[in-house]
Amino acid sequence: MAAAKSKLFVIFSNINNKGRLVLLLVFVFVLLLLLHKVRHSDMVKSEPVFRRTLKRVRSSEDEFCLVSYNILADMPVRANPNGYLPLPMVEKLKEPDPKTSPRHRQLMKEITWLKPDIINMQEVDTPYFSVLEEELGQSGFEGSHEPHFKGKNGLATFYNTKKFRLEKIVTYNFNELLSRLFDLSQFDKNNKFNQRVVIFSHLIEVKTGKSLVVANLHSMFGGWRQPDMQALQISLFLQQLHKFVASLQEDSSVPWVISGDFNTYPYFPLYDIISTGNVTDEGLERLNPNKYKYPQVVPKPK
Repeated sequence: MAAAKSKLFVIFSNINNKGRLVLLLVFVFVLLLLLHKVRHSDMVKSEPVFRRTLKRVRSSEDEFCLVSYNILADMPVRANPNGYLPLPMVEKLKEPDPKTSPRHRQLMKEITWLKPDIINMQEVDTPYFSVLEEELGQSGFEGSHEPHFKGKNGLATFYNTKKFRLEKIVTYNFNELLSRLFDLSQFDKNNKFNQRVVIFSHLIEVKTGKSLVVANLHSMFGGWRQPDMQALQISLFLQQLHKFVASLQEDSSVPWVISGDFNTYPYFPLYDIISTGNVTDEGLERLNPNKYKYPQVVPKPK
């Protein structure tokens, strides 16, 4: 063994500086590759990363659990591979069987650990929905999928049939909602943001017969270049949610839950619309696209 080490040292000492640099780079590359494989293995085998202690409202019978995920469609990954690395860990549909992809396995593991009653998802690839439907169906879930972006990906809502049954589901396209207020000739009908949809699910709790409305939304992003359009979409969404809940004509008010990817921060004007239904004068100024310069963002309050 000592002789082998001595021989390697002699070989290394005879290599010039350029050769040593090449060997060093090769060594670093191999080390990074090994670390990547270890991280990939840990991602699949490890427990979900977070631990939360939840305070019970009254008892488990009076509670339900809702989780929401933007699961990142494969389409934007392929369009911008440098923004989502490493690709083998990100793309789900690239595998011969998507159920073997690391992200799918980790997602299913986390959902199993959380034991939700309702699951809202955004950026669900149309082919991938059938994979989710089959696997979640084995755990008693049923779901619906509504694509936008011309059918490439969209929203999905699942519910546990032991806890809820589906009474009614309604979907809206923002182009449809805009047409009720404006002349659509003023808008770009092919604008991908205006092709987004929302899902309203009227669920009935199996044991009590109580109603619950669950809303699923993926608000536009666009690098915050169009804050006025983002605010308009949220306003239309809330208006339609109010009409949908009112149409149920229950003796008492029907509780509702909104979840999704809002593409905003709690200190953005958009959040004020969601949380209070109003926008401050300062917020209105920030929503003015003529005064809002990208990539400027609304400053975080001190």
